[in-house]
Amino acid sequence: MAKRGGARKASNVSFGAFAQNELEGLKSLFELLIAQSQSNGKFISPSVFQVTYLGLRGPLGDRMFDLVTQQRKDHQLTFEDFVIAK
Repeated sequence: MAKRGGARKASNVSFGAFAQNELEGLKSLFELLIAQSQSNGKFISPSVFQVTYLGLRGPLGDRMFDLVTQQRKDHQLTFEDFVIAK
């Protein structure tokens, strides 16, 4: 999971490293996970990311979620986070 660029802001994130079909695949997967998160289509919850996507529970799952969300502690994994983590 490489961090791209400095501060994480939508305007600073380049999705150019992905082909269009790869981005569409990520978006589809993201939408499946947010549907399970009951977040009104906005973000992936920690439990869905940890158990459904990673297959992890407990401290390791918590740590992975913190890394992907760059320790924001808002319990919301956004599409931007998801793409950066890939």
